[in-house]
Amino acid sequence: SKTKVCIGRGLSALKPKKKNDLMYCYYLLQYFGNRFIPYSQGMTYDAIDRPSLRQTTFPFTDNISEQQKIASILSNVDAQIQQTQKLVDLTQRLKKGLMQKLLTRGIGHTKFKKVKLSNLSQTKEISIPDDLLVKRIEEMGEKDPETIDESKYEYSEIEYIDIGAIADFKITKTEKISLKDRPSRAQKIVRKDDVIISTVRPYLRSFTTIDNETKNLVCSTGFAVIRAKDSVLSQLIFSNTSMVTLFVSSI
Repeated sequence: SKTKVCIGRGLSALKPKKKNDLMYCYYLLQYFGNRFIPYSQGMTYDAIDRPSLRQTTFPFTDNISEQQKIASILSNVDAQIQQTQKLVDLTQRLKKGLMQKLLTRGIGHTKFKKVKLSNLSQTKEISIPDDLLVKRIEEMGEKDPETIDESKYEYSEIEYIDIGAIADFKITKTEKISLKDRPSRAQKIVRKDDVIISTVRPYLRSFTTIDNETKNLVCSTGFAVIRAKDSVLSQLIFSNTSMVTLFVSSI
């Protein structure tokens, strides 16, 4: 059944002509959508006017049979992506459950004690094996071991990690910036196996381990950098940070 909807002023409705396949047009716009970007302009926020939308051109086939075949192939791929994402989500939930069990219950333990896990604002009591210790992160590694000294720094360009560059505990992007033009917050040098933990907007859970050998990697002062003695301890710090964040945020 058809449902009538109303859209806001910031949206434009593009209705394909009857002889065109709706899904074909959808995928066409999805792929070539970045062609709208050069037309965007504005003072408060970027916007695209209707004349610019009308002038944008795309490669297009008038063959309705070909349109339908293309749309069908891409729709099948989307369906496969959704199924794969469901499997990924299920695996991630399984991992979280295993982390909780292994990192708080251990393997083969029979005697347990009550301890409190906390950050600066929240605390949660859990049960752990008698012989497990409760340690602060700073006891497990060196905090913020290196910052940039321009008079000694050997690179003219940095690979910069900002707070928004981390998603799902992984670095999704870095930005190449010349040393002299870097923002004032680009100060902390990071190395392979370091753990970086966001100290601003902690609800975003922006923390990860550094898994590459990039020599000029630098992160924002919005991160705390923890450097462990070896990669095994680094992974332990990261795993425990993940676990504590999940526990405390579930209170």
